[in-house]
Amino acid sequence: KLLGKEARNADETGNKMSPAEIWRGKRMVEALGSAKGDGTSMVSLLIKPGDNIHQAANLLAQELGTAVNIKSRVNRAAVQQAITSAQSQLKLWKGIPPNGLCVYCGNVMRDGGQTHETISFEPPRPLKSGQDLERI
Repeated sequence: KLLGKEARNADETGNKMSPAEIWRGKRMVEALGSAKGDGTSMVSLLIKPGDNIHQAANLLAQELGTAVNIKSRVNRAAVQQAITSAQSQLKLWKGIPPNGLCVYCGNVMRDGGQTHETISFEPPRPLKSGQDLERI
């Protein structure tokens, strides 16, 4: 059991996280938690450390081809836009960071309006799950 403020601010590897990193992480989790989608309009991609970024890009390309089969025109367009945004985000990264990579893209309902949001970040702790793409 970890005790004390410094211990609570350490990640699994024992590295201390700065207060700014903790604040940024909390804000991001709050923003993701408050996001509401309309149907299947959001895509999440979780890539564990050590995976190849090109495999993730290939997975997204394959999913983009599968998205053509979505019957609803509106949902099909939203999913295709989200997958294309995720592909663009992957191009911004030279490789998978030491803790893995999280990418969230899609249409989000906020304050009665719908906006397209794209978020990619290195999680504060290493991801343990494999390469995963999920339509939310």
